Amino acid sequence: FSESGIRSKRPVVSLGQQIQASHQAIVALAYRVGDVDSVVAATTADGQLVVRRFREDQEASGSAVVALTPPPIPMTAVALDASSQHLFVGTVQGLLYYYDLADPDQPSSVAAGPSEGPSKGVATMGFLTGDRTLVVTTTGGTVSTWGLVRDSRKEGRWQLHLTHRLDSHPTAVTSFSPSQRDRSFLTADADGTVALHYATTARTLLHIKNASSPLVSIALAPKGNGLMMY
Repeated sequence: FSESGIRSKRPVVSLGQQIQASHQAIVALAYRVGDVDSVVAATTADGQLVVRRFREDQEASGSAVVALTPPPIPMTAVALDASSQHLFVGTVQGLLYYYDLADPDQPSSVAAGPSEGPSKGVATMGFLTGDRTLVVTTTGGTVSTWGLVRDSRKEGRWQLHLTHRLDSHPTAVTSFSPSQRDRSFLTADADGTVALHYATTARTLLHIKNASSPLVSIALAPKGNGLMMY
């Protein structure tokens, strides 16, 4: 507070340690910081899928890089849940691969988009608040939500289950932003349109048409009462 009683805040950014996930160019990256350790998962230009787990109090360079068996087709997106035990990978053909990092050698796959028509690649993946619902969008404009359920065929295993399909965009989805308060989220497309969705009821509540230029990124305000886009 100043002498006149005016409160001011000055943000401080601290630079963490450098993490060498791979010596190849990174195509997609997911990073989680936990209470005990941190995890980096990345896909590379030469088709590798790597995971690096390290404690915050140790040098990342001292931790081992684990190479997982990648999907047989090019990867476009990755996502890690808050527990850092569940890894999700999207591909150029619109397939979702799920890896249980406690047993990463047996991934399972499922189609992210409709089975009919030409395949469309996974564009973005991200979680709603609580990290129980995975939002998947595609270059075909589809928007869907997914969750993990127990696999009745294999004891102790999980499988991806489609929860809802929401209104699609007419063009490729380019960005996704979840609410920090509830189960609403934003998606934006290459045509400059933003859509506000509500996952619980699978409703699309609002469409906002921006300029004709594609949107690169969007962000929903913490209170859910505004958005930023460019």
